[in-house]
Amino acid sequence: IAPGLADIAQIYGGRPAGAWLPVDGVHAAALRQRLLADRAHDRVIGLAWQPTASALGGLEPFAPLLDVPGIRWVALPMGAVTPGLSQMLAAPNSPLLYESTWMSNGLGSIAGLLGALDLLISSEDLAATLAGAVGKPVWKMAGVNAHWSWGTEGAATKWHPTARVIRATQATETLIADLAQFVAGRP
Repeated sequence: IAPGLADIAQIYGGRPAGAWLPVDGVHAAALRQRLLADRAHDRVIGLAWQPTASALGGLEPFAPLLDVPGIRWVALPMGAVTPGLSQMLAAPNSPLLYESTWMSNGLGSIAGLLGALDLLISSEDLAATLAGAVGKPVWKMAGVNAHWSWGTEGAATKWHPTARVIRATQATETLIADLAQFVAGRP
């Protein structure tokens, strides 16, 4: 009989040490500089989600976040880029930057892009876990059926020490409005 991960966590009772996925710091710094371009004082925040076939590719709930000034938003769709999303990302006035090669070379390219961020906001498990693996702060939006590693209550979890877990206990619009206030520095 082999123990499960939950059993191992209970036995050892500790927290992961933090970053465990190496990042090429030179590559991450160069990518960050390219993402910021002429907006050197902005923060670089990634948005990770599972794209849908809607007009904005599933970004509709995140729209209020995109209006917060002083942020360079980076789109990290965890799946196929839909035609609607592609059109939005290609628009000259798009509030989101999209690095099309971010998942092209496996964990190395993913870690490089995540390493260039100041924060990741994610409704998607893999991106949130990998942001923590490179030691970046992540705000994970966890629904009632979230993966067990995000726990069932509270804003912290021992499995993801750099994460702030935001529980979907309220309407999505209210949750996103609260996130926009936090991102703008007005909790």
